[in-house]
Amino acid sequence: MVKLRRRRSAAREQSDALVLPIIGRLKQEHPFWGYRRVWAYLSFVERLRINKKRVYRLLKENDFPVKGYEKLKARRASWQSKPRPDKPNKWWGVDLTKVTTNEGWAYLVVVNDWFTKKILGAFCRKPQLRLRLARSDESGSLSAIS
Repeated sequence: MVKLRRRRSAAREQSDALVLPIIGRLKQEHPFWGYRRVWAYLSFVERLRINKKRVYRLLKENDFPVKGYEKLKARRASWQSKPRPDKPNKWWGVDLTKVTTNEGWAYLVVVNDWFTKKILGAFCRKPQLRLRLARSDESGSLSAIS
């Protein structure tokens, strides 16, 4: 299938020929500028009345490519499962939580063992806040600490 394009007028060809050297100079000075920034420069600095689509077409037709934005991807492999420890103290997890109390906000850091699922320790940086935590002793019962 052949794509039919409208033929541009001679006046448009002449005005394109006048704008093209300016665009070429801009692309040499600023190779990472895209069509939006080139259009903004032409419109606001050079005071030319030109359409963004026309700037885009001229850049595309005259091989002034700009590498598009590449979205950063996670470095970890999401399809891999979490590690499964086979004995205690092999894998620990850390959780940081912002907790509200009657005296204000506190940041609470909790360390737990992935095998036994027990809390190994907790830390709160604000000494003026009395934060009551639950600690499990050897029998598995919970006791409150301040």
